[in-house]
Amino acid sequence: MPDSNRVRSSSGGEPKAAADDSVEFLDADFLKIVSGLEDQCERLSFERLPTLGEKAPKCREALGVCLSLLHQVGSCAWGCIHEDHVLEYLVGRCTTVARGSLRLLQMGLYDESLALNRNLGEMANLLTLFANQNSSLEAWKAADDKARKSQFSPVRVRLALEGFGTPIIVNEDRYSRLSAIATHVTPRTAPQRHNPVGRPVISPVFQEAGFLLCLNELALPTVFVCFSITQLFPFDRDRRLKLVRAGSHLIAATGGVTVDRIDQLFKPEGSS
Repeated sequence: MPDSNRVRSSSGGEPKAAADDSVEFLDADFLKIVSGLEDQCERLSFERLPTLGEKAPKCREALGVCLSLLHQVGSCAWGCIHEDHVLEYLVGRCTTVARGSLRLLQMGLYDESLALNRNLGEMANLLTLFANQNSSLEAWKAADDKARKSQFSPVRVRLALEGFGTPIIVNEDRYSRLSAIATHVTPRTAPQRHNPVGRPVISPVFQEAGFLLCLNELALPTVFVCFSITQLFPFDRDRRLKLVRAGSHLIAATGGVTVDRIDQLFKPEGSS
């Protein structure tokens, strides 16, 4: 069964446990209680961050720098570059999705953070396509909803990038893995299972592997967004360098706990 973390009711007594040892929440203050536990998990995430290796603290710091720059682009703090604001709004969407993912992973909602990371990766791929083929941006803007969904679906965008030979942050393997963990429900789906024993967790609980996995999977598409927009916006040299350097620092600080390696993390020594 999922974790048996018990939450004391507002009346002061112990919560009633069902026969299967799960907890029945009969209290009207449930959302308040859970919010408190999420806040507690977030505080613990900050406390544990310096102990999670050399890269993790640097990754979060570099991520903050990147998101600050992307926020300025998306909010037109550097000027309204494109008259229709389509790209500015898309960058703004990337920024808010990334911030949402970061907040979720800090509160122990790792699967939900990964789901947003997959969405961010789709947008990073799209921006990468636009940066490599300007005509695709104009076609994307001109297409109706049906044509856009068909011609610029995640798989179509990935195939187009493969044709250019450009790096793809969310390739077919990463997309499938993120979908299996965080998006597509199967009979094997279990919540927040990011620990050595594979135990599902429902309450907000800090899990080191989940935190690192989500942080790194958030950093990767953020880097590609930073690099892509240097080619899509006619910024001056100083601003372009800021984005390139911020992205470079972030990729250098990104750790090895990612969806394509997480299975190896919990594999017993000596097993193949």
